[in-house]
Amino acid sequence: VWLASSLGPAELPVAQPGMDCAAELNGTVTLLPTVKLGVSFTAFTVIVNEINVTPVLPGQTDRTINELALLTVTNTATDSDLPANGLGYTLTVFPPGATISSDGLITWTPSEAQGNTTNTFTTVVTDTNLAAVSAQNLSATNTFVVIVNEINVAPVLPVQTSRTISEVTLLTVTNTATDSDLPANG
Repeated sequence: VWLASSLGPAELPVAQPGMDCAAELNGTVTLLPTVKLGVSFTAFTVIVNEINVTPVLPGQTDRTINELALLTVTNTATDSDLPANGLGYTLTVFPPGATISSDGLITWTPSEAQGNTTNTFTTVVTDTNLAAVSAQNLSATNTFVVIVNEINVAPVLPVQTSRTISEVTLLTVTNTATDSDLPANG
């Protein structure tokens, strides 16, 4: 049995086998070995160094959406470090217009021109632990694909104004429709 204390011999907590020393005893710890038939107080100090644990960024499934529709992907990492490290998110591969928030939320509305395309998204999450004696910044990455379907957008006719003409008079109205589809429909 080892008694551990960063305070000295008074009110010593007991260090249990299998104890997560990084979480429970971070810092300078004095260990006092005890003997079953009496007490031996040969104290020595152990310094428990902080290490950085890599964050975990779960995999994402590939998706298929329509052009002009909002895509929202919650791409949030976890980090088992205690105390918790700050996490930073970046998209390293992404189509124009896609963004990621500071908490890992990806949003994108593919334009008409992005219909009928396949788009790769790669997210990198990085933690920062300046107290760590090992790597102070560790990263995790995931990648997924979004296929954008081409949809047919209805053509638009302009609003026509009312007209007054005399009887037996030719009326000519130019009524030209527009179509925003890309590629243009015939």
